[in-house]
Amino acid sequence: MDYDIASISLVGDREHNEDFVACTTLREGGVMAVVCDGLGGHARGEWASRAFAEAVVAAAVDTPARCVTSKEDAKVHFNEVFLKGRDNISYKLALEESDEDPKTTAVVVALRDEGLAIAHVGDSRAYRLATGAEAWRTRDHSVVQMLLDEGSIAEEDMAQHPDQGRLFKSVGIKRNDSPSVTVQPPLESGEAILLCTDGFWEYVTAEERQNLLQATNLQAY
Repeated sequence: MDYDIASISLVGDREHNEDFVACTTLREGGVMAVVCDGLGGHARGEWASRAFAEAVVAAAVDTPARCVTSKEDAKVHFNEVFLKGRDNISYKLALEESDEDPKTTAVVVALRDEGLAIAHVGDSRAYRLATGAEAWRTRDHSVVQMLLDEGSIAEEDMAQHPDQGRLFKSVGIKRNDSPSVTVQPPLESGEAILLCTDGFWEYVTAEERQNLLQATNLQAY
């Protein structure tokens, strides 16, 4: 199966673009992609997201087929992949003799004919889009996700809630938070996986995401 891949990252009204996106072809077939968002207000957020993503791409290129069909295997594999990303941040800081602790969120997807695996930390998301519906999305490691899950707020309230951006998990040299991992059946024709940061999902509605799917005509075939 072949996959169409498209990516975009805009700085918006900020001085620095703290997002970083990368993708590659897996050695045993299929593709993988990673999206990271350096935490605002922390030193070198944009630097952390890039260092983490580059190491993740290098490590995830060898993702074996069993990791997109077995959740247990996927957890072991992506825990190791995320650890290598964290270690790369630490290594590069050590080279500069820096005592800073930059942090980033991250979401990674590996797609193969047999299935797909998604791993994430923080509030960068993966959406599984299908014609007429959003089949699934990752659950943020955040205060507003907790409020949503307990029924205190609605989905549409998350973006503008005063606690948006307060995270339970992130990636940093002083943190070793394990990613949440999901394994799903392979994409069907007309479906797509959307990876994005909160700078996207805060402002783009479900209807607009569906329009994006239709406009780009991304499909598995």
